[in-house]
This record gives sequence, C-alpha cells and structure tokens, in this order.
Amino acid sequence: MKRLLLGLCLFSVLFLFCYHSVDANSTYGFFTEKEEDWLLNHDPIIIGYSVDYAPLEFIDIRGKPSGIALNWFIGIADSYGIEYEFASYDKNTSWQDALNDMKEGNIDVLTDVTPTDERQDYIFFTDPYESFRLLLVGNSSQDYLMKISNIRQLDHEKNTFYVTEGHWQEEYLNSTLNRAEIIVAKNMKEAFKYINEGQGYMLIELPVYNYYEENYSYNHIKIIGELDEEIHHSIGVNFENETLAGILNKILKQHELTVFIQNDMIEKQNRNYYLERFIFAIVFIGLLVLIPLVRLYFLTVRKNRKLQFEKADFVSKVFHNLKTPIAASLGYMQLLKEHEYTEESLDYINATEIRLMEVKSTIEKLSLMTSYQNKIDHQLVVVKLHNIYLQALYDMETIAIDKNIQLINEVDEDVYDEVFGNGSQLYQLFELLIDNAIKYTGVNGIIRIGSRSVGKGHIQLYITDNGIGIPETDVKLIFNKYYKGSNHHLSNSTGLGLAIAKEIIDHHNAKIKTKSKVDEGTTITITFKTIR
Repeated sequence: MKRLLLGLCLFSVLFLFCYHSVDANSTYGFFTEKEEDWLLNHDPIIIGYSVDYAPLEFIDIRGKPSGIALNWFIGIADSYGIEYEFASYDKNTSWQDALNDMKEGNIDVLTDVTPTDERQDYIFFTDPYESFRLLLVGNSSQDYLMKISNIRQLDHEKNTFYVTEGHWQEEYLNSTLNRAEIIVAKNMKEAFKYINEGQGYMLIELPVYNYYEENYSYNHIKIIGELDEEIHHSIGVNFENETLAGILNKILKQHELTVFIQNDMIEKQNRNYYLERFIFAIVFIGLLVLIPLVRLYFLTVRKNRKLQFEKADFVSKVFHNLKTPIAASLGYMQLLKEHEYTEESLDYINATEIRLMEVKSTIEKLSLMTSYQNKIDHQLVVVKLHNIYLQALYDMETIAIDKNIQLINEVDEDVYDEVFGNGSQLYQLFELLIDNAIKYTGVNGIIRIGSRSVGKGHIQLYITDNGIGIPETDVKLIFNKYYKGSNHHLSNSTGLGLAIAKEIIDHHNAKIKTKSKVDEGTTITITFKTIR
C-alpha cells in the first residue's frame, strides 16, 4: 500500500512537472520552425522605452520602468518565454535618445512606438495593437473648436504647437504645418506646463491627457477639439531581428487588444509562482487529496479573472466612448448660451447642461473606482497637504455660500505637512469630503476644517459639521461602494463618493475615522504619515 501511494505521488509530481514544462516550452502551432528555434535559443532582448509618456510608458518614483504598454509587453514576453533586459535609461533620457539607440542597434525592441515615414527606415513595425483619436489640448481660456477635419485648419502664424523631442507629434506637425510655430519641450511635463500657463496647442492621446491632468496641478488645460484622425501604436523591432518581428506579429493576432489598459491589469495577475511551488511541495509529500482541490481553485481564479476583466472592459469602453462626446456637448451648451432665447428655452438648456454634468461625474467616478481597485499606476511625490487642503476649501466656498453655510478655516499652517502623495487624488479626496459635509448640513450650518499634529511623524486633518448626522448603524457602512445611508433621500447621492475617498486614503496608507451623532453632526479625521 505504501509503495502504491508513493507511486501515485511520484506520478502526480511527474504529471504536473510535464504539464508546466509543456506550458512554458510547447509548440504553439502558429510559429515557423525558425521562430520556434529562436524562442528556445535566443539571447535576452534589450527593451527601450519612453521615460515620460505616462501612463503608457514612464519611469516611476522608484526609478523603475513602468506603464501600461510596457507592463503588457512584459506579460506577453513572460507567457511566450521571451527573455529580456531593460535599457539603462534615467529621467533625463529623451525619446530621441531611445530612437537613436534603435538606429545604432543598441536595443532590440520599443514596446510602444507610432509608425512614421522616417522611422520605417530602421524599424520593423508590428500591426497596430491600439489606436486613439487625436485630441487637441489647449489653455482653458481658449474657445472650443469641436470637430477638426484637418490640422491644417490651424496652420497660422499666430498659433503655437508644443511637442516633445522625438515623439511622433514633432514629425507629424513638421510634415503638415508650414506657418504655425512648433516649439520642442524637454519632456511632457514641460509641454503641459506651457499650455497651462498660456496660449498654445498640443496633440495628444486621451490616456496621456487624462494621466497628466490627474497627477499634476494643471488647472488651466482642457480638451478643445478632436481631429478626424487616429494615431496607431505598435511594437517596434530592430531591422536586425526580423524573426522577432514575425513572432510578435503572430502573438498580436492571437490576442484581441481592444482595451489594452485592462489587459495590462489582467496580465499582472496571470501567474503566481509562489503558490505553484507550494502546490508542488504539497504533492511531493504525498497529500494527494489536495490535487482536485487545487484544480478547483485554479478554475475559480480563472473565472474571477474573467469577471474582473469583463467589468473593467465595460467601464473602460463606456468611459472611453462617452467622455469626449459629453465634453463636446457641454461645449455646445456654452455656445448656445451666447445667443438670445426665450426664458423657457434657456431653462431647458441649463437643465440639459446640469444632466450632462451629472452623467460626466458618474462616469468619471466609476472609472476612478476601476483604476484604483485594479491598481493602475498613480505616481506619489512629495506634496504639502495644507496647500491642497486649502485649495479644496476655497473652491467649495461658492457651494457653501449658496446654502448660507459658514466654512471655518482652522488649519494650523505651522504643523509640518509634507507627505508622499498624489496631488490630484488628494484634492479630489478633500473636495469629496467637504462636499459631503455641505450636502448633509442644513441652511445656516457651520463646517470646521482644520489640521493638527498628532505625535512625531503624523498629521491629522479633520472636517466637523453640525448637520443631520449619521445613524449608528450606518457609520461602518458609509465607505462601501454604492451604499446609501438611511437618510440618503435628503441628497442626490450615487453611493460612490465616499467609496472613492476610501480608495484614495488606502492608496496613501492613511487612516480615516468617523464620529457622528444624529441631529448633532459628524466629524471625519484623516491621519497621514509625514516624510519626517
């Protein structure tokens, strides 16, 4: 009996070993013999990338290459046994430097590159794995231009376009425009800064615009138009590695990449090697009964991943397809208001505008929930909490005044307030919490907003109101997604605001506490760890 059990255990180990060996080195059925041989015997490829084209490719706060396109390619490489190394880039490396490395044969692959006529001379391009509409970004003081059939419509001596060195926009605009001024910025942040500070235009993809608008304090930029053109994103391969180009093209045909942002989230979770080794150890010591349970576990994980992908895919498609049309519609509403109408017509226009803003807000909240929960990269830098906190306070004063609510500033600016954080997220957090206090505080109410030191290395922010309060049974549930308290009928709530606030707090490793009493008011405190 012992020999039989030992034999079954050894057979199980051999079976699982063979199964995983086949998974890593099998013939996939669509590669040529030459391509199969390359996969089995190639030297590590060198990957080049952009250091500041976030969220597609960038260097993160740890100095590591990151980004949606880059991480997605790494997932593909790991799945098909392609060994790789990263080029030694830092934050001063320009995209032109990466292109020069490709020309000189110093790198083998660029994971996210736009095909252009000039680049065709030294790069094999795969079929595009994603395409984006071209957006025209300008200063918030500029008028909406809506649909633009051709960029030559803006080819005028008074117009200025900002580009970054080596990126596709530079070649595209230089080959298209004759009279407009084209200024080359050092990096994306500098280009957006120019737009934020004055007049000028940028051509950019929607994910890139969203990232820089969200993560940096560019309060005076906006999408002012959309071109009837698309920009394509491909993988670029050095001319000396035609075999790799063929392999990547075939891999792309096996994977539908309609929403590669979500694919990146899923690829990060594809394999858990520590768990697999644990399973091997359990099988090896003879716990054969675990084999069907492990199989059931993997089936459940795969099902959950599929559901997660479908949810993220749906939210992304809704957000991607509706954000630009809604922005355009709001622009049209502004234009309509400039003409004379009857009072009834103006009421209808204003009501439509309010409804569009509500739809836009709900879509943005759903998109934020998806991005936080799926851990899309959100860069953390050193920020001063008081500056962001006070800015949110000042911006919400108009809403408070409409309800005759007094906002009292009790911020102690002598308290040390530097933390690692994302300025855009923190502003949204404070705005959500102050807005929530205003919603549930009656006319002539008082809201106190302040800060204090709570021991070495920590700062605490608080928001106290004398509003309707929260029932004791609801206090522990208010941060749950879609939860509306028993008094939700007193406000037009989606049940997402405080859930987003909690996601932001968790992302910053902060702590939140809520104290409330019905008919007396609520106090919310958030404790952050300072950098010293």
